[in-house]
Amino acid sequence: MSEASFDVLPDTVVDTTKLLILDNVGCAIAGLRADTGNAVKRHFEKIGGIPTASVFGCEHRLPATSAAHIHGFAATILSFDDTYVRLGHPGSATIPVAIALAEQRNSSGKDLIAAIVAGYEVCLRVGEAIRPTPEREAQCSGLATWQIFGGASSAAKLYGFDAIKTAETFGITSQHAPVPFGAKFYGRPMPSLKNNYGWANAGALMAAAFVDAGLSGTRRVFDGDDGFWRMAGSDRCDFSAMTEGLLQEFRILDVGFKRYGCCRWMHTALDVVRELISQYKLEAENVATVEVTGFKEIARDFCGDWPSSILEAQFHLPYLVSLEFFGLSSARGLQDRDLVDARLNAFAKKVTAKHSIEADQGFRQLSQLPVRLVIRLHDGTELTASASVPAGSPGGPNYSRDDTINKFFELARPTLDHRTEELCEAILDLDRLDAASVFAKSRRSNN
Repeated sequence: MSEASFDVLPDTVVDTTKLLILDNVGCAIAGLRADTGNAVKRHFEKIGGIPTASVFGCEHRLPATSAAHIHGFAATILSFDDTYVRLGHPGSATIPVAIALAEQRNSSGKDLIAAIVAGYEVCLRVGEAIRPTPEREAQCSGLATWQIFGGASSAAKLYGFDAIKTAETFGITSQHAPVPFGAKFYGRPMPSLKNNYGWANAGALMAAAFVDAGLSGTRRVFDGDDGFWRMAGSDRCDFSAMTEGLLQEFRILDVGFKRYGCCRWMHTALDVVRELISQYKLEAENVATVEVTGFKEIARDFCGDWPSSILEAQFHLPYLVSLEFFGLSSARGLQDRDLVDARLNAFAKKVTAKHSIEADQGFRQLSQLPVRLVIRLHDGTELTASASVPAGSPGGPNYSRDDTINKFFELARPTLDHRTEELCEAILDLDRLDAASVFAKSRRSNN
């Protein structure tokens, strides 16, 4: 990807990339209003440094590495950031690095777009190539561990590195990668860092800066039986998958936008619940039980104790289903006050999840999210429906360009107010502008 330029990108890729940037920036702006996002931002503000990159919603700027760390962490806090099923959130591991470095280097909008496409394409192919077997994944898994190469690819592109320097950037990047932490994530309390995209962003950007400063890294970090796939905890590697279809098949077009502020793996269930409520005008008091049948993780990981925080609520299926029945959908963002709503707690006890081996096959072989719902009413009526692909993903229920733009306004307006429209228009016109002027609009005016 080191030689790929904006001019070779199809229009559909450019348009999708601009929407993904808009979506991720909106997620980060909203995430910085959360207590944890604000705490991380304050930490880096205390450290300070040479101001080269915007901090969304603030008047001031910070060093690019700090801005990338802040935005990578904040973008995923509310679980609204884009997804690629079973391969995490590529935008949060790529876009914050590219924006911060593009501002620092006064890059054009076209160069920024090309860098972000490079990040998505490389990181998703690395993820596909080193995907572990289900048995190993149950023992050892992680996302930022390998998604760090998304940010590294974007940074190498913006520095204008050739193939050798890009390879050396990957070598140093691997030494900055977080350990695979997925197996420990679902315990209580859930760890605030989630996938640790903040650290991955900072590590990726720093790796490229080190190479630019003359440091060297191994050029063969992916190669052989002792390659990065071993370091990342995988038990297999399909080396050809790392380069297959580059600049011909664009993985970025398969990335999904999120309608709901919760783990993507439950979105098909929520789509079906919403569909049945609308179709049959269902009221919560008429429902006796809600049964969700899906892949193993649905029953194993997403039906535990009542959530004690917004973070835990993002991974709690009965709670999320209850929100839909009371008009409090996670599509509007999760709210702390709902965690103490007795109506939701009572209804959640009606929601159960079952494991289906057939759903496992769709999940692991096709990267789909198959679920079947049965809603039983007190009068004995049974309502059933199924889905495999969530809204916002190719092949799923319609989720339009306007839906993405409206989501951005919902997420950004409480912070940016009248500047929200200016920033939206500038991002959607990014290929005609420079990065610094576009993201200056993400900062609050001091007037």
